[in-house]
This record gives sequence, structure tokens and C-alpha cells, in this order.
Amino acid sequence: MLTGLFFAVSGYLLGSILFASIISKLFHKDIISKSPDKNYGTANAFRYGGVLCGALTLLCDMGKGFLPVFIYMHTENPSEVMLPIVLVAPVIGHILPIFSKFKGGKAIAVTFGSLAGMWPNWTTVLTLCFFFILFMTLIKITPHCYCTIISYCCTTLVSFFIEPVKAVSIGMLMITIACSIKMLSVPEEREKFDVRWLWKH
Repeated sequence: MLTGLFFAVSGYLLGSILFASIISKLFHKDIISKSPDKNYGTANAFRYGGVLCGALTLLCDMGKGFLPVFIYMHTENPSEVMLPIVLVAPVIGHILPIFSKFKGGKAIAVTFGSLAGMWPNWTTVLTLCFFFILFMTLIKITPHCYCTIISYCCTTLVSFFIEPVKAVSIGMLMITIACSIKMLSVPEEREKFDVRWLWKH
């Protein structure tokens, strides 16, 4: 239990490091004033900071989700009771970073990193990939925030049926709630919700 608590706190603190802010400053890029959602995230790092800035941010954001979960799972007898907390901790850290006055990003890349930390059990992270691809191609959902929320919700639902480690499903549920609240609270103008089939675009 104490081991799980240690990794949960460590994951939150690591998640609180906004690498988009650090890396964009190294490249002398102002990604916040240009972005409508004022979000220090991977998408804005790519869009307003360039490919290298975005790629480094993506790597670091996924890494800060991956490392605490992966290391925790390779400790002696990791507790499944604490696993959902360890999974969601880096995500909460990114959304409500203690080092940045609790003003963070949407934690999409961090989510993928946390779930990937369950390696070699990638059931849930691959399910999330599937729904993102599905709702961005065959069944196109716009705007992106709704596409993301629906992808998270579908992944959570399916995870409870196919995920062999049920603690991961609970962690995914917690991540979905946290990220959905964050995305719906972002002050930005959104397009009207729309769903289109690929052949009707």
C-alpha cells in the first residue's frame, strides 16, 4: 500500500511538470498566446511550436505517464487496490499541476503513456487507439474535444468487458472522468457537435 502511495504521489508530481511550457521556451516559441484554448499540451506544441517542439513534448508527456506506472508494476507484489490511483495520478498532475498554479493541459498524451505503462498488457491502451482512429476516420466526430470524450467513454465501457486486470478499467474510468471535466471546462469556442460517416464527407 505504501509503495502504491509513493508511486501515486511521484506520478502526480511528475505529471505536474508541463513539458510543453519548458520545451516551447527552449525553442523560443509562444504556444499559449496563439492557442485559443490556452492549453500547454502536445497538440499546441506541434501546432504553434513546430514538429521538433511537438515531438519532444509528446515523448516527455507520454513518458511522465509511462514511467511511474511501469516501474510500479515491476515492484514486488504491486497492489491492484492502488493501481487505479497510480494510473490516474500523472493525468491529474497534468490537469492540475501543483507547479503551475493548478492550470494544466488536457492530458491526452499522458493518458496514453499511463496506459502504456501496463506493458505487456496493452489491452486498454490499444482499445483507446482503436476508438480514436474510428472516430477520426470512419465515423468522424467533431469537434475534437467531443471525439476525445466519446473515445474515452467507449474505451472505459469496453475495458470492463475485455481488460484482464479490472483495476486498469477502474483507472480508465477515473481518467475519463478527470479528462472529460477538464475538456468541457476549457474556455474556447467550439464547433457544433457533428457526426459524419466517411463516405458522406
